Amino acid sequence: FGYKEILLGIMEDDVIGVGGSGKVRRVHLNRRKDRQYQTVALKELRRKRNQAGEELLDKLFDAEVNTLGLMRHPNIITLFCCITGIWTSLLVYEDMQNGSLDQWLHKSRGLLDWPSRVGIATDTARGLSYMHDQAIIHRDVKSSNILLDHNFKAKIGDFGLARVLAKPGESE
Repeated sequence: FGYKEILLGIMEDDVIGVGGSGKVRRVHLNRRKDRQYQTVALKELRRKRNQAGEELLDKLFDAEVNTLGLMRHPNIITLFCCITGIWTSLLVYEDMQNGSLDQWLHKSRGLLDWPSRVGIATDTARGLSYMHDQAIIHRDVKSSNILLDHNFKAKIGDFGLARVLAKPGESE
């Protein structure tokens, strides 16, 4: 898919979450002859009208892109691409159909059985272990940043506060 397909797929009613830095949308991309349609999650970071807010947004965007660009792991959300413009920066991720863990724990989305709970905890631990092996610290681990796919496989998301630490013998 390309950026035009993503931008043409944005609809007003596709918002699935709102945070301090912007909206998250579920975007259905157009069907192609060679494959079925694809659904992606689109994090839309709106520019602030003041310099301090804009600098903070740029830092969050850079941290997310740079950190996720270093990682490939089954328990870390996949960042497909990013699109930047004058007023908005867009991050395009794989779609996590079952939302975030906090929706299941705190917002009565349903009950999780014990095997699902253990699986989510194990997946999260594997993702964090991988990150720490790469000298990456998330700094914002919470249930709203644990995302669940269609099989309730957990993936860690939201790397706006993450930091890459220098490994022993490297300069920062």
